[in-house]
Amino acid sequence: MNKLKLYGKPDSPEVLPIKDFLERSQMSYEWIDISNDNLGRYLVTYSCFYL
Repeated sequence: MNKLKLYGKPDSPEVLPIKDFLERSQMSYEWIDISNDNLGRYLVTYSCFYL
């Protein structure tokens, strides 16, 4: 099974509850900090949905 990828900034208040839920549910995910990842920032900027 593929790991969920969660894109966001560390100080984003919208992402914190999602990260908390995933950790409490013991779901594995890959955190991608878009403030340090150019490809991640591009994907978030040009996607239809982002937080």
